[in-house]
Amino acid sequence: MLADALVAAERVASESEDPSGYGEDDPAKRRAEIVQAHAVSLGHQEVDVTAFEIMEYPVTNAMWPAYMKKTGAAAPASWPPGAAMPADDAATGVSQAEAAAFAVHHGWSLPSEAEWQLAEAVIAPQLDGTSEYTTNLFAPYRGGDQAAFAEPRGQICARGSAAKLPPCIAARRGLAREHRFKFARFRCVR
Repeated sequence: MLADALVAAERVASESEDPSGYGEDDPAKRRAEIVQAHAVSLGHQEVDVTAFEIMEYPVTNAMWPAYMKKTGAAAPASWPPGAAMPADDAATGVSQAEAAAFAVHHGWSLPSEAEWQLAEAVIAPQLDGTSEYTTNLFAPYRGGDQAAFAEPRGQICARGSAAKLPPCIAARRGLAREHRFKFARFRCVR
């Protein structure tokens, strides 16, 4: 089964990672998470999307310090104290709420899930195991598996790829609005 193969591949790859990163040590629990992710990721529904612009690249580390200075926002959790982060790398380690505040400060917003999906099809972002924040709540598609959403009620939906999964699998992830997820980045739309 695909879930078993993905758990095995993830386990091998995670042996060389920092143990403080995202990952589940219990293979049975991780397999259940993957099965649940597929149940909520593989749905489709038709949605009307009005015209919009989206940033071609995610907000970068170079863009965050000026925002911090003007608003008093905190540094991203992914920034080690005193270390210089690569300016052109995507800013990660901020919550969806912080990302939304950044977007509003600049006269933009975060994309809806439908806007993100449409933009992804057009600009084909390279996600490298990351997710990107949207404004949607993490909920099943119409006719989707309601049981898979028993726990994540109230979480927002992050879209993108999932670490060590093939890029052809559309990943949806539920995250708490205030969680400073180190593998999430964001783009702004208007």
